[in-house]
Amino acid sequence: MAKNIPEVGAIFNEYQKIHGEMLSLIDPQLFAELAGEFGIPGDKVEVARERACSAACIYQIVKRLQAEPDGQVGFPVVKKEVLAIKRQAEELAENLSGLSEPAIEWLHSAEEIVDREIIGNWDTISESRFGHVIYRQRPEIGVGPTVTYLNFWQIKQAVSVLANMAGFVAQNTRPGDQGGRPHNEALFLWVVNLQSMWKEYVGAPFTLDQLHGEPISRAARFCNELMRAVDPSVTFPELATAMRRAIGAAKPGRGRKPR
Repeated sequence: MAKNIPEVGAIFNEYQKIHGEMLSLIDPQLFAELAGEFGIPGDKVEVARERACSAACIYQIVKRLQAEPDGQVGFPVVKKEVLAIKRQAEELAENLSGLSEPAIEWLHSAEEIVDREIIGNWDTISESRFGHVIYRQRPEIGVGPTVTYLNFWQIKQAVSVLANMAGFVAQNTRPGDQGGRPHNEALFLWVVNLQSMWKEYVGAPFTLDQLHGEPISRAARFCNELMRAVDPSVTFPELATAMRRAIGAAKPGRGRKPR
């Protein structure tokens, strides 16, 4: 576990920054090809890609936290911090879900201000007055850049993702892993998110089959192809370890019980 868990605002800022990078790493054409190969319905391709991007954000954030050296903050303190994040994010997600139409329109009016800022400062703007990070992607040679930022609905989704992430690690992290190779929590969370997406959009069993160290089952090949886009340094044996753990945790009665 990292030496300290950032406050909600810090984690969300990290999520916002990385999300734009992931939108460019998980190429729409690549994902569309994978969706066609593995059976994701055509009308679900873009929302599935956004979910994969969110999973990639979580992977990158947790990977960075894992890489930081352990500090002196005790397990109870860290767990308290993470549970506080979970409660705050859940409360915010509930409030966002219950917004009236006029309130949503008010928030959309702020996005219109951002749009005008971008139009007026197309070549120079990197951040909106509200803190949106402005991303530019050039889809192909000879075509102008596409400018994007996290919109209201993506922010709403990010808050729910943050609550789920905090709840998961608070329930499943234990003090002082005793011996053995430490778990790759970042990769495990990546697989868990793809496992959920696979079951919802593909509807086929999420299985791990391999031959001579290469994936042969559909779910394993899907996870491996996406991971190559997100983090090419990850080997398939590492991914397979995370898949076995996720598949085992999903079996009835196999998940960890909260203390």
